[in-house]
This record gives sequence, C-alpha cells and structure tokens, in this order.
Amino acid sequence: MTVVWYQLFIALSIVLCHFFKKDKVIALCTAWSVFSITNLIIFSPLFFVQLLVIWGTRYWLNKLNNLEDSLQEKNLRIRELLSSVPEFKKVVISGKQHKDILVSSISDAKESLVIYSGWLTTYVIDDQFIELLDAALSKGCRIFIGYGYADHNNKHNTLPTGMEAFNKLRMLQNKYKSLLHIGKFNTHEKLLIKDSELIIFGSTNWLANNKFNNSERSIVIYCSEISANERDRAIDIVINNPA
Repeated sequence: MTVVWYQLFIALSIVLCHFFKKDKVIALCTAWSVFSITNLIIFSPLFFVQLLVIWGTRYWLNKLNNLEDSLQEKNLRIRELLSSVPEFKKVVISGKQHKDILVSSISDAKESLVIYSGWLTTYVIDDQFIELLDAALSKGCRIFIGYGYADHNNKHNTLPTGMEAFNKLRMLQNKYKSLLHIGKFNTHEKLLIKDSELIIFGSTNWLANNKFNNSERSIVIYCSEISANERDRAIDIVINNPA
C-alpha cells in the first residue's frame, strides 16, 4: 500500500508542477527518473511501474494541455465569428403603423424600394398612392413590386378591385419603364425593403390591406447587410417574372 501512495505522490507532484510551474515539468520528470534509477533495482517491476507513472503522467498532462489549446483556439474562432455578425436595430410595428411606414418609405427611398404583397387592391393602390410612387420615381428611385398569391390550384385569385389596382400601376409603369418593375409570381411574402437601410417582414399585405381590422404585426430590421441581400434576391424574382 505504501508503494501505491508513493506513486500517487509522484504523480501529484508532477500535476502540481504542471499547473504552477509548467516550464519545470520536464526537469521534474527527469529528476524523478534519475531518483528511480539510483534508488531502485533497474529492470525490476517497481522500476518500470515508477517510470510509467512519471512519464505517463507527463503524457496525459501534455494531452490535456493540447486539449486546452484547442478549446482556446475554438473559443477564439467563435468570438471572431460572433464579432462578424452584423449588429442591427429591431422594432416591432402593428396595425396602422404599417401604413405610416409604407408612406414614409416611399417618400424617403433614394435608390430602391421593394414591396411584396399577396394581392393588389385599390384600398391601398389609390390615386394618392400612385402620386406617392410617381414622386419617388421622378427622383430616379427604382421600385419593384411583386404579387401573386396562389391557391391550392396554383391559381392567383384576383380580389374585386385587383385588376383596377394593377391597371393603375401599369399606367405608371408606362411612364417609368426603366424604373418601375411589376412581377407576378406565386408568393405569400409580405416584404418591404427601403434602399439597403431597412427590411420589414410580417403579416400585412402591403398593397391590399388598408383597414387593419385584423391584428397585423411585423418586425422592422435596420441592417444594411440583411437589407441588401434580401433586396437583391427579391429584385431578381420580380425581374424574371414580369406581370
């Protein structure tokens, strides 16, 4: 039993040296080896056991050290990845706030505006709305409108005033052929993107709902990277599916 405790003492001394004087571990292991050679019968079972304890402890401590280095490297990489994630402001809007931000986005957009809605109606696309679009287009702002919710028969059912709303947009498009783009495709996205400044995801059909009798909520994300990526994706779909 004394032998076991002695081996534990040797291992413990090496472990403590590793944590408090790491640069001295090799020297300590060498010292213990020399002590074993001078005090034990060489090639005896105890001699080999003691050398195994000395250098085995050193081996596993080295493995532990490599694991610590690996974990530190991974933690560093995780921190670098997290630091590369764009920070952005988020705001939740509801009800008639949607109409306010739609109007302000059309008025304030400088380069581009993307609007996705399942349907078109004159409840939103009225003469005042067309005037807003006209003013934005006259400043050189590109506007991309996508619509076309499809039912289980893969058919878009136009709402009662849908065709009138579309004709209003078509007349405006004839005036600004290179700036106003209208796409019709199967979509249930409710999306608004102003320049590369903000993007809005939510429940409201931007170009059909003006009453907000039902609960409507959306999230406004102010992030140039997300806005730009989604804008480019949405524009490609509109361009490739002209109405």
